[in-house]
Amino acid sequence: MALPPIQAVQTRGGRLAFVASGEGDARIVLVNGAGVSLDGWRALYPAIEKLGRTLAWDRFGVKGSDPPRSPQTGLAIIAALRELLAYAGFEPPYVLVGHSVGALYADLFARLHPAETRAVLFLEAAHVADPQELRSHEGGFARAISNRLEVPPGLLRGGLHGELACLETTCRQLAAAGPFPDVPVGALAGGGHFPQLAQPQRVLREIAGLLARS
Repeated sequence: MALPPIQAVQTRGGRLAFVASGEGDARIVLVNGAGVSLDGWRALYPAIEKLGRTLAWDRFGVKGSDPPRSPQTGLAIIAALRELLAYAGFEPPYVLVGHSVGALYADLFARLHPAETRAVLFLEAAHVADPQELRSHEGGFARAISNRLEVPPGLLRGGLHGELACLETTCRQLAAAGPFPDVPVGALAGGGHFPQLAQPQRVLREIAGLLARS
């Protein structure tokens, strides 16, 4: 399964790599787990493109994007994402699909920008009570991601470490962000660390269901 051609834009924080493709009114934004590149969503393509215009991206410190110039807290990551969405011509509202730690960023985005959020899907979501536990398994995460994506662990550890080091701050930001908006929500668990790779049809069905409810 091939991804669309990778593009890149120069933002205020540096260069960000992304793919944008698909048709329809829906705007689907894929938010990776910590240290995972946009390649992690490959199993959803090309079927997800039939559900709507879809964007996947590499955060700062991950594969095709520049190293981060500032701590990668949730607020910093969301600011970079919104800048990227504007450059890419992705107009809200968005269906946010967040995997693992990416679910925290999707959650924070929805709370801070409810008018820009159409629906949220959480995949194997990390929990605000988990930051120290997640950080303790950083080496294991790097090895697991490396095996799945067939890249050396050393290429993953920079972005992974940078985000996990900021998790406590991100969780505090989430706690202070206010209530979750009144939008459709879905959750999938039980597929290991990579449900978007192991269970693509379940993910696609869940996104379609959220679109039908929104």
